[in-house]
Amino acid sequence: MKKCLALIFSLLLLTACSPSNSNENKNQFTFSQGGLYFSQRLITNWAEEIALPVCHECTKQTDKKYTADGPMLFRQINNGNGDLVFLYVTGAQHNFALKTGSAQYSVHLKMADKKLSLSVNQQQIQLKLNDIIELKLGTQNYSILLEKLKFINDETQSLASKPARYQANILIWLNNN
Repeated sequence: MKKCLALIFSLLLLTACSPSNSNENKNQFTFSQGGLYFSQRLITNWAEEIALPVCHECTKQTDKKYTADGPMLFRQINNGNGDLVFLYVTGAQHNFALKTGSAQYSVHLKMADKKLSLSVNQQQIQLKLNDIIELKLGTQNYSILLEKLKFINDETQSLASKPARYQANILIWLNNN
């Protein structure tokens, strides 16, 4: 009887002290009511037909870069290995660095004839509002979306002398397909 009680008690202790497996395979990205959420916090608007990024042990980092034309906000989510899973750049108006984990790339933005193009790793892409474009960086496939493009009026600027000033919201995420 004592051995049976000791065995039951041992099983109860093992069950109570073992880590729960319920969160191991749970994606930290979710979709709800037209929004993309990371760990229950809204990141941005999202279309239901767009596949969700997938991450199980990710961390979020937020950085702000101050420029003469205004701040640029970077919200980056990386997996446990440090690989880029999701990047949301708000107020993009200048070139910026993109670190995907093992590699770093320079992202160049160029405005011509009120059309925004992005070049990275010798690939040039013309961004169109709400169009998803595929981009290969190293061995990984990423998706890019121009979510918002706002032109800034500047009465002191001659139309012929300089390209239009702008701010763009750009999303880049790891394509798991």
